[in-house]
Amino acid sequence: MLECHFTWGLKRDLPDLNDLRERLENDIEYYLGEEGNWLGRLYSLLAYVKYLQGLPEAALASLEEADKTTRKNFDNECEKMLIVPYGDFAWLYYKMGDHTNAQRYLEKLAQIADKFPRASPVILHPELYGEKAWSLLKFSSENYELAKTFFEMALKEQPENKEWHSGYAIVLTRLEGLGTRMSSEQDSIALPQLRLAKQLDPGNAFVTIYLGLKLTEYGYMQEAQELAEQALQKAKDNPQVIRNVVKLFRLHGSLDRAFALLERALQLSPDTCFLKHQLALCCKWKYGIEKQSNRDNREELNSLLSRAIENFNEVLRVQPNYIYIEFDLAEMYAESGDKEIAEEIFMAMFGRLSEMKPKDVQAFYLYYGNFKYYHRESPEEAIALYKEGIKISEPSWAREKCSLRLNKLQTR
Repeated sequence: MLECHFTWGLKRDLPDLNDLRERLENDIEYYLGEEGNWLGRLYSLLAYVKYLQGLPEAALASLEEADKTTRKNFDNECEKMLIVPYGDFAWLYYKMGDHTNAQRYLEKLAQIADKFPRASPVILHPELYGEKAWSLLKFSSENYELAKTFFEMALKEQPENKEWHSGYAIVLTRLEGLGTRMSSEQDSIALPQLRLAKQLDPGNAFVTIYLGLKLTEYGYMQEAQELAEQALQKAKDNPQVIRNVVKLFRLHGSLDRAFALLERALQLSPDTCFLKHQLALCCKWKYGIEKQSNRDNREELNSLLSRAIENFNEVLRVQPNYIYIEFDLAEMYAESGDKEIAEEIFMAMFGRLSEMKPKDVQAFYLYYGNFKYYHRESPEEAIALYKEGIKISEPSWAREKCSLRLNKLQTR
């Protein structure tokens, strides 16, 4: 079987593909010049995304860029790194009905296989394990466990490879973010791996800001702030880095700095969806802070609500059914007094519960319960919803929150 994006079971809905394509194109446009085959990998994955979007000619153009970039960076040592794009070429030409060119790339792959024989048919080259891991990591959160396994396989063969160490650190961080938060830094396996990856590749802006965010979880605020500044120095125009730096500033309460960064980033990339999402979140957080103050600031509060609602809606137009944005949007509508619109959002989501993952269903019951309690003043309905969230036995932060809220209400 050819090892390439076409054979790795990578699937996404079209709206999610649009978001992934935007992120990949941003990474290419603001490429940071990291060592390794980062750029070739980005072009190769982008080609597959374009194919899934029904754009085979555009996919071919991206594969040509992947080939050219890899050859430029690695000269005569590039063959093993071309196995994935050559497999993609063969599949793409086959899907387009061009069997001659498909066969041509199969012959190229056969030559590479003769030059670099594998120890066993079931053992891949470490470059393939790493490439597969990165693609799984980029494509969907459903692939994180599998990506983790392939990074471990790559590191077993190449224990000093900083690309694989960086990817392994990021996937461990993402996995901890999906599950229940580690109660202490000693419980986290992502934190020491992030420190190791940072040590091996100190100029990697993504690892740097991920480490800053992880340290924020455990209260190392000063070190986290320093890492955020380092990441900005390395990649001040990269929207993905800015997004995570903004998240850190937001968690640290530095909302003015976060707003300034976002406004500059949106001037460079005005249509970037995930930056608009961060802007909406900053408006939401600042609204919460300003609401708790004793100042007469209704005009400012209304302005923050309007900006948050506008940007959440813009993101949803590109990524419909992104439930966590729907939760935030419903909350902002409720705060603005449009409680019926908020109710409609929750009811529409209620009709899609069977399509959601268990953790997302738990989150739905949490947010809907909060809405019933705080905005409908109906503790009985809130209790019933929190109980539904707890009934789903899968561990998650939302289930923990449902339990805490339920206990608090029942005690009252």
